[in-house]
Amino acid sequence: MGCGCGGLAGLTGAFAEKDLKLLDMARKNEYAVSCHPHSLKLNGSDNGWACDGRKAEGGCLNKCTDFHQTKGWARYRCDQCDYDLCDKCCAKNLAL
Repeated sequence: MGCGCGGLAGLTGAFAEKDLKLLDMARKNEYAVSCHPHSLKLNGSDNGWACDGRKAEGGCLNKCTDFHQTKGWARYRCDQCDYDLCDKCCAKNLAL
């Protein structure tokens, strides 16, 4: 059962373009962020990783300051660079 709003076909302009880009990133599990040159992928590994957003101005949005503080957090990772962001830092830096 639909919501009666016409779904994605009812979206227009920049809003539609951003939403479609976000949906495409989620479908591919590749998230382009403005703070890193490579796409990040959702990674289920929970090995004591630390959010690299802690090194940015203002720090990690989930308040991570060191390793072994991220248990149970969503992790977005670039394996090539050993770069990780938590869900809040990834969402803040999405390149839409």
